[in-house]
Amino acid sequence: MNGEVTQRLTHPGFEHEKEYLVATGVKLAEQDIRRLEQGIQLEDGITCPATIKEVNIKPFDYSITFTKAESARCAACSSIWAAMCFALKRIRMGSLQLGQLQPGEVRELSPGEVRQLRKSAGLH
Repeated sequence: MNGEVTQRLTHPGFEHEKEYLVATGVKLAEQDIRRLEQGIQLEDGITCPATIKEVNIKPFDYSITFTKAESARCAACSSIWAAMCFALKRIRMGSLQLGQLQPGEVRELSPGEVRQLRKSAGLH
């Protein structure tokens, strides 16, 4: 893939969904889930709303999806996010399922995945 595709897929301004598995070890309070789903007020503005689902993929308890690069802001600034998360694994970016990659592991994209990513990035 070229730099333009990568830029369009990773820059938060293009708002591609990023889905993570989150290990909390505890059940989150409904009020904390609602706050994450509605957005949390931080010093630099409100976070983008997240979608949260319970999962049973040990050791992960929840799936959380952001449409911007909110995980870094939440992890750095939000007491809810910082308190709830002891492991985080990205499993999807836009239409691309990352599969069972281990930390630092890479895989080659199929021609179909490259076409889909180019399409998602607005580069036909």
